[in-house]
Amino acid sequence: MALALVAFFALRIGHHARNWPGEEPMAPWMTVGYIARDLGLDPREIDRIAGLPTPEEAGRPQTLEEIATARGVPVEEIFHAVEAAVRELRPPPGDDHR
Repeated sequence: MALALVAFFALRIGHHARNWPGEEPMAPWMTVGYIARDLGLDPREIDRIAGLPTPEEAGRPQTLEEIATARGVPVEEIFHAVEAAVRELRPPPGDDHR
């Protein structure tokens, strides 16, 4: 019985791991650090390229919404800056411009 339970949970874990989305859509509540970890990138490089404040400059990690509010811009503008930085740091497969 115990072996059957272990096998059941092992299969469930394997199934969830295979279907884990990895790259979830950007949301206002996310921080650059959260996004960077999800994508396997350096968060300070995203901050630098996107022109965003680092947690050290801001005093703590800020959400994308907090950054947008502080700048008086729509959060979509911050999304675009982060997306452009991600594209620069991680060009599409087959792109030899690096």
